[in-house]
Amino acid sequence: MHQASVTLTNAQIKAWPSTPIVIVPATEVLNYSGTPTILPIPVYAVGLFNFTAGAYTNVDANARALLAFGSDWSDDASQSNYIQQKFTAARRGLIWFQLPRLFGIDVTIDDNLVTDNIFIDDNFQDNALAVACFNGGGALTGGHAGNTLMIDVQYLVLNTATGQFE
Repeated sequence: MHQASVTLTNAQIKAWPSTPIVIVPATEVLNYSGTPTILPIPVYAVGLFNFTAGAYTNVDANARALLAFGSDWSDDASQSNYIQQKFTAARRGLIWFQLPRLFGIDVTIDDNLVTDNIFIDDNFQDNALAVACFNGGGALTGGHAGNTLMIDVQYLVLNTATGQFE
């Protein structure tokens, strides 16, 4: 199991909807051509935020934090629950990431959660793992220079040729 962390500053948090932050650096640049030979597969991720210095504004009701494959957010690797309530309060708290990519969380087949599939050929800019923010309203506003968001992810490295974790 591997682990990586990143701490976002207030400026990074405000720009986050348009600027994903790399948490696991790329080892291959693919330019949407070919298949990565290795791919970090997130197993567990959590964000710890401290917004006590000032809440954010311009946070869409459907805003979500997520882990993304590719430094440019080539594809979603996970999603969190909605974050509007968390980001618009001057408080401390946690953001839980749903892994692996549980978009169909309310849908069950034989009591198993339905997950989304990912095409890995010709689908990625690179094989980085990044943290990103979906916000329909664009950049966040407000906040305070003292605000931080620390995101920690534990992941396995998948060898896509063998199907084995390294």
